[in-house]
Amino acid sequence: MLVPLRLFVVAPTAYRKRKSSKLYYRKPAYLLCTSLTHRADELLQIYFDCWQIEVNHREEKDTLGVGQAQLWNPVAVPKQPPLAVAAYSALLLAALNTFGPHRNEAYAPLPRWRKQTKRPSCLDLITLLRKEMDEHPKLLQSLGMNTSLPLPPDLTPTPSSATSPRRSPDAYRSSDKSLDRLLSVEQK
Repeated sequence: MLVPLRLFVVAPTAYRKRKSSKLYYRKPAYLLCTSLTHRADELLQIYFDCWQIEVNHREEKDTLGVGQAQLWNPVAVPKQPPLAVAAYSALLLAALNTFGPHRNEAYAPLPRWRKQTKRPSCLDLITLLRKEMDEHPKLLQSLGMNTSLPLPPDLTPTPSSATSPRRSPDAYRSSDKSLDRLLSVEQK
């Protein structure tokens, strides 16, 4: 059975290696589509939106460590990736609802080499969440999280406990200063 196809040829993008160099062109993109009823601009937009899915996968793996968690319980191994992806999805949806799809003044300023970025990255969202948690500890307390208590001394890792094969996950907390700052807010 023959299936009718539509061929789209996306013109190559012009770019320069330096401001004073000559103009180069990338190769054109060729897209085949089986839909004959949708408009060309809709189909091309769907294709370009696929790049955001690739960026999403990279951020989940690189920033959140999906699939790289070190777990003690074999039952937890298949449950960790869906939990991390669900948490990232909730964070992304909350940021979209609160701040919109583009970067604005709520986010930390970008370095000069990254000025063209319109979409906030996962690291931007996590940084903003940490900032909000630090500025509004009462919101965390309303969720049942006690942010005023310091880390108990028995959970602070010592040189002798570093060789112990079985340590509580909380024992790793004090080695990360930024995590300590999130978990215990200094009393003013």
